[in-house]
Amino acid sequence: MANSGQIAAAVKAGISLATHVGNGVPLQLPRHPNILFDILAEEALYACLITDGIHIPASFIKVVMKSKGEHTLLVSDATCFAGMPPGEYQTHIGGTVILDNGKRVSLKSTPGMLAGAAKSLLENVEYLMAQNLASVGESWKMASINVAKMLAKKDATFYNKQNDLVIFQLAEKEIQVQTVIKNNRIVFERNS
Repeated sequence: MANSGQIAAAVKAGISLATHVGNGVPLQLPRHPNILFDILAEEALYACLITDGIHIPASFIKVVMKSKGEHTLLVSDATCFAGMPPGEYQTHIGGTVILDNGKRVSLKSTPGMLAGAAKSLLENVEYLMAQNLASVGESWKMASINVAKMLAKKDATFYNKQNDLVIFQLAEKEIQVQTVIKNNRIVFERNS
């Protein structure tokens, strides 16, 4: 709900990230100005997107990626229901949600009202590839390297390309992580 002046003042005060861009905005926005254009126009802002195919449409993702380039980051909106089978669940904050086959989480009391998703960040990367919005390299970079570089502006320990690696193989458009190395130490290895 921030207006142009508030966004400009926040950037001037040091804000550097707009997260969940395009999600949680009013259903109807003024034509000009509006929060989406203001976020995209602010060159100092990184734009963080939920690219799960549930929260925002592919066309909007494409516009943000073209506008923000290296300042595009991916985030997951995975709830505690990630990995669970479809069905009804009680939330920790009260109420019942429905997890459907597409991994969309909705409020039972208000069918269709989005209450999150059950897709991992890896699935968000795969969605970009499946929609031909980005290559595997570009998608992976938005979910990892771009994020680390943004965080490293405040703390250099967030980006160490020599000591932190993920080795994976691509089968069709599915990423299969084989090995994860953190600080030169293997922290995950498939089939171990």
